[in-house]
Amino acid sequence: MHPRPSLAALSLGLYAACAQAAVNEVLPGDYFPLAPGTTALALYAIDRAQSRPYRDGERLAAGRLDTQALALRLALTGWLINDKASANYLGLSAMLIAPTGDYDPLHRLNSGENRWRFVFLGGWQKDLNPRLLLELVPEIAWYGDNPDHAGGLGLRQEPSLALTGYLRWRITSAWHLHLGGQINRGGATRIGGVEQGDASDNTRALAGITCFLPEQQQLLLRLGWNLEIEDGLRTQRELILRYQENFLV
Repeated sequence: MHPRPSLAALSLGLYAACAQAAVNEVLPGDYFPLAPGTTALALYAIDRAQSRPYRDGERLAAGRLDTQALALRLALTGWLINDKASANYLGLSAMLIAPTGDYDPLHRLNSGENRWRFVFLGGWQKDLNPRLLLELVPEIAWYGDNPDHAGGLGLRQEPSLALTGYLRWRITSAWHLHLGGQINRGGATRIGGVEQGDASDNTRALAGITCFLPEQQQLLLRLGWNLEIEDGLRTQRELILRYQENFLV
């Protein structure tokens, strides 16, 4: 397995702030190996609105959490398959995420988290024909404890699972459309040792467009929303804009 730059791991910015979505939000093209000697720099702008938690398909309370953020991201991925001739790529990534963002132990919903997280991902990309390609990225995340949660009661969380997939259509060499989805499961929590019965059980729809610009630059826009939710936060609106530039080093 050979390390090579991609956009998939060792993130310096985190923008999935809750366990009801994949911890590392995967975008189209994240698991495509860059040329040797190339480094990718990506800047993300995120706007997300989420409602109060659901349990067994029922909304527990009124209110919502709005998140706006900027994130800078650098990445390395180890490649098990890197076959340009057949357009077949399989990479593995891991990341350790430090506690970042604003956190108030008296608030149930926060944009930041007072705990460490470790995420392991595998990404597969394969051309189905010259214009259509498939991307699949499974994820498992482990969570550290948050001893300050709920005024000191403490929070513990089980591992969570996610699967993100995209079908990408090359309209032209400069414009790509993508449609996808994400399934989230697991991540049940305990507060003060009491099980909350809040394991993630939701499905999200994803859609967007990528524009490839001159001089190794690109812009990507992705929309996301919940199709169904049994447990967790409902995403009412999600907009991610990414600017990426590749550099020879």
